[in-house]
Amino acid sequence: MSIRHANRVILVLESPWELDDRDSNRSSVIPFVQWVAKLTGDTDVHYANF
Repeated sequence: MSIRHANRVILVLESPWELDDRDSNRSSVIPFVQWVAKLTGDTDVHYANF
């Protein structure tokens, strides 16, 4: 089993505001950052919520 390493990494540290109880993804940048990583290719996304 080989280990894959990306050439680029995006690190996101966030504390979402929970502005909308029905859809917390609208209060987070993670979906947008993951989309950008897929668009650019060879990019990993690491994130932590606090």
